[in-house]
Amino acid sequence: HPDVPLLYVRDIAERSRGDDIEAIFQHARRCAPCILAIEDMDGLIHDQNRTRLLNEMDGFRNNDGLLIIATSNHPHKIDEALLRRPSRFDRVYH
Repeated sequence: HPDVPLLYVRDIAERSRGDDIEAIFQHARRCAPCILAIEDMDGLIHDQNRTRLLNEMDGFRNNDGLLIIATSNHPHKIDEALLRRPSRFDRVYH
């Protein structure tokens, strides 16, 4: 949609414990309504930042106006907590 900003994330600092993720979501909330596209989710999310992502997606902050899309070439590597819990990713396409 040409009137809605697209925020594209393809890299997060390897040692990030979630500060980058928090900054991404803060920016997306300021730009809302917008589309937040996360490329290669399986490679970006790891044990040190997974909890922060889960909290940003459905924690205490309001994500109204955000459409979050994620891609992966290896969906079997994505944590089930992201794929199977409502309010995180509602649809999975192969």
